[in-house]
Amino acid sequence: MNPEDIEKPPLDVMMALNIDPSAFEIEGSAAYLAQSYSIIENIKPIYYKYRGTSHLQSFVKNNEHDFGTLLHFDAYDILVSYTPKAPNKPISGGMIFELSENESVLIGTMIKVQFLSKPGKNTHVELLQFEEGEFVNGEWKAGRVLNGDEKMMIQLKDMPSAYRIQIYEY
Repeated sequence: MNPEDIEKPPLDVMMALNIDPSAFEIEGSAAYLAQSYSIIENIKPIYYKYRGTSHLQSFVKNNEHDFGTLLHFDAYDILVSYTPKAPNKPISGGMIFELSENESVLIGTMIKVQFLSKPGKNTHVELLQFEEGEFVNGEWKAGRVLNGDEKMMIQLKDMPSAYRIQIYEY
């Protein structure tokens, strides 16, 4: 079905209901949705293990004035910055699993992430290993190790993706 053939709700109705008209724009979404559903299906075991705990936190950009969030985990804080909305691109969002004190899994799209030491600590946090990969039936399958320029800034692009991150504090 051609997206242009789908009748859109009247703009005045959308405004009255406080619904963003772009919510009904579906052009170019097939690849993003397919990748998102694949990730969701394959992370179910790790999700079920960590859901309802402080070791799993998720986030999504709620509106154009939402620039990010600060997540608090046991050993570190994580600053998540949202990318501005772009036409035919997904909105910023994702989740972080804290696997251990120094290891996390990051899944998301259209975000920048920075690990921070806890307030009051006079230390710095750096990436020890930054690995792209995927979950297959709940098991991590490593892909590329991104220890070059990618370590300078963790930035997820438009296609949903997963990363395993090991950090250290000095």
